[in-house]
Amino acid sequence: EKNNVRKDDGVACLIITPTRELAYQIFEVLRKVGKYFEFSAGLIFGGKDLIEESKYIKSINILVATPGRLLQHMDQTLLFDCYNLKILVIDEADKIMELDFADTINGILENLPSNRQTLLFSATMNKFVNQLANLSLKNPIILNAHEDSKFVTPNKLNQFYSVCNLDDKLNFIYSFVKTHFKSKILIFLSCCKQVRYFCKVLCNFIPGTIIMALYGSQKQTRRIESFEKFNNKKNCVLLATDLASRGL
Repeated sequence: EKNNVRKDDGVACLIITPTRELAYQIFEVLRKVGKYFEFSAGLIFGGKDLIEESKYIKSINILVATPGRLLQHMDQTLLFDCYNLKILVIDEADKIMELDFADTINGILENLPSNRQTLLFSATMNKFVNQLANLSLKNPIILNAHEDSKFVTPNKLNQFYSVCNLDDKLNFIYSFVKTHFKSKILIFLSCCKQVRYFCKVLCNFIPGTIIMALYGSQKQTRRIESFEKFNNKKNCVLLATDLASRGL
């Protein structure tokens, strides 16, 4: 499609992803490969200045967005449209539907041309993905990366687990971090409150170790800061909710 898209054509490719962190990561990849092409790329998500985004969104060829912010621009930003859209990508499609974005996605699809190519990417094929496929795809082709594999995880990946009592969980996590201080560790916890609590405790008991938190109610600047630091550091600990469970 390179010869058919000009800079002033507006959005030709739209990439929708459920979380801000995943959108940011996709955009960073676009920045690296985009220097070899003439296309322009942009990133929009909640927590950023809507008016500032509206100044450049109309001139973007490849747009990475979270569902809520994209629909907000479609409803509120003057002269913004996706009538020239050629490719729609919905990443982590199962997660988008699980997070109750169904109505938002339906609203977005109503603003898109029917003559387009649509790609859905998902870690699992469940009823939500099938519902989305029925809404957005025509004569779909399903490609399964692990269709002929005995296991869906890499062969060289070693997985271990340990069962402990709830009262022992803090001691167990403390001991694990203490004995693996030269590793990069990602610890998932069930809610924002637990992430804040464990982060505070571990920072007090293991000084000198870089320990960060990532959860939904954080300010966006803090979330991006923790995300970038975790990517760039060789030895650190990130405590997170399932916000970081896809793609990071």
